Amino acid sequence: MAKKKNKSQKIKSDKLVALHHKKSPATEAFRTIRTNLQFMSPDKELKVIMVTGSEAGIGKSTVASNLALTFSMTGQKTLLIDTDMRKPMLHKLFDLPNFQGLSSYLAGDQDEI
Repeated sequence: MAKKKNKSQKIKSDKLVALHHKKSPATEAFRTIRTNLQFMSPDKELKVIMVTGSEAGIGKSTVASNLALTFSMTGQKTLLIDTDMRKPMLHKLFDLPNFQGLSSYLAGDQDEI
């Protein structure tokens, strides 16, 4: 008997297409963006990408997550940092606890993240 996905699992699956739907057109679009970014500066290694937007709910976390996944799937070391101090979302997408992180580190409450 197949296990039913709860609403939270479905949202994660829908948003993390590069992880859960590897052959989808959306995943291919993220791979194309990754490749285009890599070829923009072939003589220099791409080190930092910032994804930003002016409004809530426009897909910043979704885009950043899927780009990070496509880069990591090529074997590149990838660090994804959620700098949204007001409404962080990445911990929800990746099903991680949100009890300490960037704000704790910046406030000096901890030495490591």
